[in-house]
Amino acid sequence: MNRDRSFYYVFVMFLFVTCYTTCYILSNRIIQFGGLLATASAMVYPLTYFISVLFYERYGKNRTFELVDFAVCSLVFMGVLFAFASSFDVYNEVDGLEKIFNTDFRVLVSSMVGFIVGQYILIRLYDFLGGKKGFDFLIAGVIAITIDSFLFVFLGYIGSISFKEVLTLATGQYALNVVAIIVYALCFNSIITTLLQTKEADEKEVKKAETKKVSAKTTTAKKTTKTTKKAKEDK
Repeated sequence: MNRDRSFYYVFVMFLFVTCYTTCYILSNRIIQFGGLLATASAMVYPLTYFISVLFYERYGKNRTFELVDFAVCSLVFMGVLFAFASSFDVYNEVDGLEKIFNTDFRVLVSSMVGFIVGQYILIRLYDFLGGKKGFDFLIAGVIAITIDSFLFVFLGYIGSISFKEVLTLATGQYALNVVAIIVYALCFNSIITTLLQTKEADEKEVKKAETKKVSAKTTTAKKTTKTTKKAKEDK
C-alpha cells in the first residue's frame, strides 16, 4: 500500500514538473490566431492547474505547495543548464532552436512569478470555496489564470516589444488559457470522483491494517500477561 501511494506521488510530481518545464520552453515561441498573439504554451499550461488541484484533493494544501516549489526549482535548474549549453554555441541560427533553448532570464523569472502567484491563488481559492468540485475549479482556475497570464506577459515582455503588442499578447494568452480551463473543468467531476473513491479505498485499507496491528499487539500483550501469571503461580 505504501509503495502504491509513493508511486502515485512520484508519478504526479514527474508529470507536473515535466508539464511546467515544457510550457516554459514553448513560451519562447509566439503564435498568432485571429489577430491575437499568444505563446505556444497557452493551451498546455493550464494542465498544471488541473494536476495541482487533483494533487490537492489527494494530499492536501501543504503537499501541493511543496509540489509547486519543486517545479520552480526544476525550472531554475533547467534554465541554468540551458544557459550553460548555449554558451558553447551549440544551436545554429539556421535550425531556429536558439529561440527556444537560449534562456531569457527575464521571461524565466516572469514565468516563475506568474506560476507561483497563480498556483497559490488557485489552491487557496479552491480550498475556500469547498462546494461543487468542477464549478470550484472553474471559478478558481479562471481567476488564477487571469492574474497569472497578465503577470507573465507584462513582466516578461513589456519594454522589449511595444505596449500594443504586449496587450495583444496578454489578451491572446488569457483567452486561450481560459478556454483550456473550461475544457478541463468539464472533465473535472468524473476524474475527481474516481480519485476520491480511490483515496477512500486506500484509507479504509490503511485503517484495516492499523486495526490488525493493534489487535495483534493486544493479543500478544494478553498472551504475555497470561504467561507471566502462570509463571508466578508455578512458583
